[in-house]
Amino acid sequence: MFDGNADDAHLGDARAASAYRRSGIRMSRGRVRASGVFAMPVLPDYFASHQWLRELKRRGVRTFIGVYFRIPDEEIVLVGRGRHGSDLAGLPQESGRMIRSVLGVVAGYLVFAVSAFSMFRLSGRDPHRAQDLAFVAFSIVSGVAFAFAGGYVAGVIAGRRPRLHGGLVAIIIALGAAASILAQPGPGSKWSQGAALAFMAPAAVVGGVVRGRSQIS
Repeated sequence: MFDGNADDAHLGDARAASAYRRSGIRMSRGRVRASGVFAMPVLPDYFASHQWLRELKRRGVRTFIGVYFRIPDEEIVLVGRGRHGSDLAGLPQESGRMIRSVLGVVAGYLVFAVSAFSMFRLSGRDPHRAQDLAFVAFSIVSGVAFAFAGGYVAGVIAGRRPRLHGGLVAIIIALGAAASILAQPGPGSKWSQGAALAFMAPAAVVGGVVRGRSQIS
């Protein structure tokens, strides 16, 4: 019952699998402030998405199945931790997706930026000065690898449209490189900024594409 485009996971009794396929999920009533279906967002961490399993086993059910589905963006969902609904807040489903998108892009860019900063900091090299060929080659290869990882991570955390989120990471990398060039006009080596524009930004796009293909497969 898994859909690669699903955003939410509901855990149910495996004995009711045929009923789920035939009629969908029935709303629960009477135990919380509002009627509805209990679900968790589909996260990169499998255990976080299915963490209610231990609580549900207390009801005596031995085997559970996951029912995965997608909620329309305009649908209001209740978000909170209260067992009896006392602290549940109503939010549009799209709000949660937007938060994950922003977190994914930020995390993806940080994977690239922190690694680049750390490499130059630890090596004592200035990225705006000419360097020997071996260091230039190493920094470009490592930068491409981390940019690829950043695009991939962005797609994983966002949980949807990984190509788009990888592309957003690439845009931020390219804008940072372009801003660095404009901020330091005149003579000086710009090999690191040029490499970011020519190789690392495209690598982030590729990372998002690879993440998208892995979801399909």
